Amino acid sequence: MREQTVSAIANLIGAVESGVPFERIQSAVDAVLVKQPPALRVLAILNADPGMLVSGSSTMPRALERIVTALLDD
Repeated sequence: MREQTVSAIANLIGAVESGVPFERIQSAVDAVLVKQPPALRVLAILNADPGMLVSGSSTMPRALERIVTALLDD
């Protein structure tokens, strides 16, 4: 179940960050979201507001910030 959630999150991020390889996105999501409940929360947030990835909003969840940071650091 967690793998499917991670994949769904990676797909949503990949739709916004089309220049980043899917495997890299999925690896970052997998490394940051090691448990299912936080992964489900991030998925729900991205489904409700996919623009959050590019908005720079102060309401972005810390887990999502860590994913973005991991993608920028690589």
